[in-house]
Amino acid sequence: MNTWSPSRQRLALRDLEAQLSQLIREYLNRRSSDMAMSVARHIEALCVHPDYRGSWEERCAYRRLARHWNGLAWLAADPSIRPTHAARGNPQFYG
Repeated sequence: MNTWSPSRQRLALRDLEAQLSQLIREYLNRRSSDMAMSVARHIEALCVHPDYRGSWEERCAYRRLARHWNGLAWLAADPSIRPTHAARGNPQFYG
C-alpha cells in the first residue's frame, strides 16, 4: 500500500509528475482507497506547486480530476455503494 504524501517533502515538478503517472499505473493493477487518495493528493500538490505554470483551464481540469480520484477512493472504500448497471444509464439516478 502506497500512502506516500507529496506534502511530506518538496519534489521537483518533473518528479511529482512522474510519481503521479506511476501511481495511476499502479492503481490500474491494484485498486485501493489509499492508492486513489494518494493520486488525488499528488494532483492537488501539482496544482499548488510553485513551478507549475498551467493555465487556469488546466488547473481547473486538474481539480476536477482530483475530485474524480477522491470519488474512486470513496468507491474503493465501500464497494456496496457502487451504482448498478441499470442506474448508470438513468440520468435521474445522478440527480
